[in-house]
Amino acid sequence: MIILNKQKLKFEKKIKISVKCLKIIKKINNVLKKEKMELQINANDNKLFKWNPSMDSVVAIGTLLGMWISFYIMYHTESLLIKVLVFGLFGNIVCCVGIPVIYTLLFRKEKIASMGITTKNIIPVLVISFGLAFGDFQELIPLIHGNKWLPQLIFNILIFWEPFFIFGWLQSRFRKDYGIIPGIILAGISLGIYHIGSFPADSIFEYFITGIVFSSIYSVIQNIFVMWPIFWCIGATIGTIKGKMEFDWTFVFFNLAIFLIQASILFFCINKQKKIARDNNQYE
Repeated sequence: MIILNKQKLKFEKKIKISVKCLKIIKKINNVLKKEKMELQINANDNKLFKWNPSMDSVVAIGTLLGMWISFYIMYHTESLLIKVLVFGLFGNIVCCVGIPVIYTLLFRKEKIASMGITTKNIIPVLVISFGLAFGDFQELIPLIHGNKWLPQLIFNILIFWEPFFIFGWLQSRFRKDYGIIPGIILAGISLGIYHIGSFPADSIFEYFITGIVFSSIYSVIQNIFVMWPIFWCIGATIGTIKGKMEFDWTFVFFNLAIFLIQASILFFCINKQKKIARDNNQYE
């Protein structure tokens, strides 16, 4: 009887070990499948030209249209409340960050790195960003007068939504659907599109060219930190000063509130995605 019990225990132990081995093999297989899929996706994303229009383009163009409407209304209204609701809430938060992040992370189930938010090679990336900003910084110095430059600079540091919207969102979607070159051109054009009707025609053309140049840089590095905060804030500060757009500390705190809401959306979606992944692993 004792011998039978020992054999039974050994048999049960072997079964448990076998089950654990099967689970480990299954997990390894899932990892290999994911890596294979990622390699296929990366290879597909590295094509110069392709024609594979999808819902990505529809959503991207929809957010671009929404941004153009909000920018136009903001620029042509005197009402502070309308500016806050339409441009701040609908444009900056919903169109530029909310929809893109929710769609990419929770609907498409892509990693946040696909939108350029990654710490990979962060030091070289920041060095490149500083190098790009160096020429603009020399142009900025003569424009600084009195104490007004500090809130102006901080205000523009907090403009995360614009480079994220143009490069992390629009360019990444267009690149997936149409290839590297069309992705660069369409993202560059997009930077000018939402200024149409608000800025002079010659300025729009400059935005097109500037957007294409910046999109080319981003296409090579694919890290949002090459654009933001160093490079983008210097260029944006020059643009706002030249455009005689002054921002005091009230605007800074308003922009800070928008930035914190955008950051909250990002963190929520990233954590939600991780939770879903953990739950799925538990049931496998």
